[in-house]
This record gives sequence, structure tokens and C-alpha cells, in this order.
Amino acid sequence: MFTLTGFWTPFSSLSQYLKTSPRTVIEYRKQEGLLIELTQEADFTKFYLELGYSSLFEYLNLGQGISAATVGNLITVA
Repeated sequence: MFTLTGFWTPFSSLSQYLKTSPRTVIEYRKQEGLLIELTQEADFTKFYLELGYSSLFEYLNLGQGISAATVGNLITVA
């Protein structure tokens, strides 16, 4: 759990963890699906070229700040 300062603090109980974890996984999957859709759209339209990026990889990695490993996975799945 993150506090207002952004630092990790342990869950106060197993029950709190079990309530939070499934919701977090569901939200992660939704966001991951959206990223895949956005990657497909960027690949199809090639708009990143107009923004000065030479490749989809470069756009996602350097332009959007997504790690190289995650970009590789996104492009493979998309």
C-alpha cells in the first residue's frame, strides 16, 4: 500500500491484502489491454513517424517512457 508520500508500507492485515490484490490485478489487466490496443493503433497509423520517431519501438520506449522489455512484449502481442 502506498501512503500519501508514495512510500510502500506493508498491509496491516492479510484481509486488507486479499481485498486489494484482486482489484489491482483487474485494473492492471484493463490497462494492459488498453496499451495493447493503443500499440496496435500506433502501428497501423504510423503516426509516430510524424512525431519524429523512426520506429514504433522508439516511440513507445523513448517517447512514452515504457521499458524496452515491456515495449518488446507490447509489439509482439499487438
